[in-house]
Amino acid sequence: MGKNIRSCQPEWTLPNNRRLFIPINQEKINDVARLIGFNVAKPHKERAKQLVYSTSYSVINTVTTGKSWKGYNTDGTGCISSLSSEIDLSGKSIVLLGAGGASQTLPNLLEQEGVKQLFVYDSQSEKATRLAESQDIAVAVPTEDEILKLSHKIDVIIDATPCGMNHEVNLPLKRKTLQKLRPIEAVQEFVYNPSTTPIMDFFDCKTLSGTNILVNQALHSLKHATGITLNDTEKQRLIRELKKQHE
Repeated sequence: MGKNIRSCQPEWTLPNNRRLFIPINQEKINDVARLIGFNVAKPHKERAKQLVYSTSYSVINTVTTGKSWKGYNTDGTGCISSLSSEIDLSGKSIVLLGAGGASQTLPNLLEQEGVKQLFVYDSQSEKATRLAESQDIAVAVPTEDEILKLSHKIDVIIDATPCGMNHEVNLPLKRKTLQKLRPIEAVQEFVYNPSTTPIMDFFDCKTLSGTNILVNQALHSLKHATGITLNDTEKQRLIRELKKQHE
């Protein structure tokens, strides 16, 4: 499987040198015909739907090949795997920042985990509204000022924005807005480069790197394509190695 089709990243291997993910440059996209599947990175997730015969997702990040190409979205399941390994999501109130492709399956998955309330914010309010309409627990927050008025205690923030990517020193919300949300139990970041972002530094709580999501979503993709499930030791090794690369 190709880790992404936009940039050439180091391949992922197991201790026995068995290759899990092979990097594919965009210029060599035709090479995917020889693979059993591939992972798709931003900004190709919506366009990738054109490649598949069947999918139930509005945005996909995984394609399995064969006689009938199928599309999946493992961003959400990767996020849930990361969060649920550290905290019990049942009964929690969550703010989701960003309603783009990576967030599309989260309202449904979070409801399955027993989340009490999900507040969805995006700088493009119509995107937050569309995503919130997909699940009963979700409520769109149209403006940042409205976040300041939330009466619910917020337990978890999921940051699915690109803020902080590539060592940029920016936050997804104003500092006074984030201060209003304190104290919280956990922050789950989607950005994995760097492995620690400004919003993770801002809060004194459990913080989960986007690297955790990166590895978990990739392993869900691997299972779709091959049926292979890695043990926790192998998964944690991959997470440690990638965090070190993106310090």
